Formats: sequence, C-alpha cells, structure tokens
Amino acid sequence: MFSDGPEYKARLARPYAPPTVTLKQIHDAVPKHLLRKNPWWSAAYVLRDITFTILLFKFASSINPWARGDFGGIVPVSYIPLVKYSLWATYYWFQGLVWAGVFCLGHDAGHGTLFNSSIVNNVVGFTLHTFLLIPYFAWRSTHHAHHKATGSIERDENYIPYTRSEYNLPEEKKASKADYAEIFEETPIYTLGRVLVMQGLGWWLYLTYNTMGSKMYPPGTSHWSPSSPLFKDKQRNSIIISNIALCCQLFLLSYIGPKIVLKYYLLPYLVMFTYLHHSDPTIPHYRKEEWSFLRGAASTVDRPLMGWMGRFFMHNLP
Repeated sequence: MFSDGPEYKARLARPYAPPTVTLKQIHDAVPKHLLRKNPWWSAAYVLRDITFTILLFKFASSINPWARGDFGGIVPVSYIPLVKYSLWATYYWFQGLVWAGVFCLGHDAGHGTLFNSSIVNNVVGFTLHTFLLIPYFAWRSTHHAHHKATGSIERDENYIPYTRSEYNLPEEKKASKADYAEIFEETPIYTLGRVLVMQGLGWWLYLTYNTMGSKMYPPGTSHWSPSSPLFKDKQRNSIIISNIALCCQLFLLSYIGPKIVLKYYLLPYLVMFTYLHHSDPTIPHYRKEEWSFLRGAASTVDRPLMGWMGRFFMHNLP
C-alpha cells in the first residue's frame, strides 16, 4: 500500500515528452458503444446509490440499540464497546464510499453524460450535489472551465502547483540537492498539517476563498457570490438557485440536530480522489503557448483507488 507502483516508477524513469497523439486518434480508439448514453443504466445507478444511502442510515441507526441489547447475547460484555465502535467505523467507511459515488453521478450529470436531456441531467445533478452540500451550478461552471484549461499554469481552475519562484528556488540548471532538501525534506510536520487541513477543510476553503484555485482571479474570489468573476452574467441566477438550495439543506440539517448530523452525515463526508488525480511528481503543467487542450487533458493520473470498492461504489472511477 505504501510502496511506489510500477506505473509510477516507469513514468519516473522515462524522460518526459509531450504526447503526439491527436484527439481524433483517441476518439477513434474508443469503442462506439461507449460513446452512447444509456438513461436506464444511469437511472439504475442513481437509485442504487440512494438505496445504499438509506440502508446504511438504517444500519447506523440500529448500532446503538443493538449494543444496548448486548447484540442479542452473542457478543461477550467486555467486547461490546469494541464491536459497537467497529460497526460505526464500518458505517463511516461505506457511507463515505457511497457518497463519493453520489458525487461522481452528480459530476457526470454536470457533464451531461447520464441522460439525453440536459434538463434531466441538471435536475439529477442539482439534487445529488445539494444533498452533499455542493453548490451544483457554481461547481459545474468552474469545473467546465477547469476541463477547458487542465494543466495550464495560467488558466487552470484548481490544483495549480507552486512555481520555482514562489518557492524561491534557483533555476533548474543552478539548483542543487541542498536547495530542494531545504524546501521539501525538512518540514514533515508542516507538510502533514497542510495535507490534513486540505483534506478536512480544503473543499470549503476553495469554494469560499478560491484556495488552491486559479491565480488569475482576485484574492478571496468566492463560489458563493453570484457576481463573482468566476461566472458569466447568464449564470448568475443559477448560482442564486444553488445557494438557496444549500440554505434549505442546511436548515434541514440544523432541524435534525447537530449531534445526529455529526454522527450520520459529516463524518463519512471526506473524500480525496480528485486531489490524487491531479497531484503527482510526474504530471506536467504547461505555460502559455506550450499548453494545448490535448496536452492538458492527458496530464492526469488514473489510480486504482481502493481496488474493487472504488470501482464498484465510485462507478469505475479510474
């Protein structure tokens, strides 16, 4: 689990060269049946994830009553706390996986790939993402912009790497191992802290302050503001609709109560696969005229995230 994979080692050992394949060659290599939408399968996956969510909620709501009943006498008294908390951990794990799949379905709906109707795609994506407290229309807008400029230092929307000048590193020809060691090897606690903050709060910081987002926007650019430079004039009303829907969801969660929300809703909420897709020492980013749509689109990493569980719950997310 903690060792480098063979694909990564191969990329690291191979001198990098920009891809020369054309978009038409890629398109022609994809089997034609994979380019056709199947609304029935899409609806089945949506219903499947809703069903999983309800069943897991039911499972979690039964854990404490089972524990109070000594699990029907089949668990020794001294082991009841261990079994109880193990069941809660199981719930958090699998509900988190299911909701990662819900995010993926909303993502695909935002791209218009689930159903033939754009209205149906938006209704489904809006509903699923609102449940997860994601501002669907705001996210969809910047996510589309991200795909149009993936891998561009100047224009990509998120996961923009720091440059040498921002790290105060000398030019590559002049840099020594000591220069790199000073920056990257002597701050493990600080680096760990940054990773934990990003995984726990990074999503909300990005939405609210554009943290780790494109540097072409003013500081503090927000996904919540309809007048944000992130959006076009024709998108303003949809941003307001997203905000109203999230306020309704927050009101519902507050009505349910903070203790129940924390236990059933917030703890399974953390996911990290988008970070893994866009963060790798072998992934190139391009400047200005060196960037092209194809080069940028090829600058992501397919990862076998969590093996069969990732494929099943996250709908074959690579």
